[in-house]
Amino acid sequence: MALTKKYYPREELIKLLNQGSNGNISFFFDIYRVIEGWYEEEDVEDSCDFDFENQKVEIAYEQNFGDGNDWHVALFFPKENLNVFMSGWYSSQGDSELTRAFIGVEYEFKEMRFKAASKDELRDMNIEEIIK
Repeated sequence: MALTKKYYPREELIKLLNQGSNGNISFFFDIYRVIEGWYEEEDVEDSCDFDFENQKVEIAYEQNFGDGNDWHVALFFPKENLNVFMSGWYSSQGDSELTRAFIGVEYEFKEMRFKAASKDELRDMNIEEIIK
């Protein structure tokens, strides 16, 4: 039997995140699967009462680190100004699983990388820089 769809204000979403040691991961994972197109909304209507038509949610971030390794997904609820961060493991065989849900915060990560300089790049450098 299909559940009645409902709008979840920020406070209720946070309560779901505070349920148990892993948050209510099944609720948020179902939302992700519908948004990503793994499931149709009707496929989760018996387990998830989230109102997809009237409450906006976006996938703000998704990163997997290869087969058998970590997988991270962040959902953003714009009207509620809330990020939900989920973590789990990724499988290229299609049985990936998100196992924990938390309140998420944005952060920036800066990385410096190096490569061998090309002839064009060396030509453009000042000779003193090359000699140093």
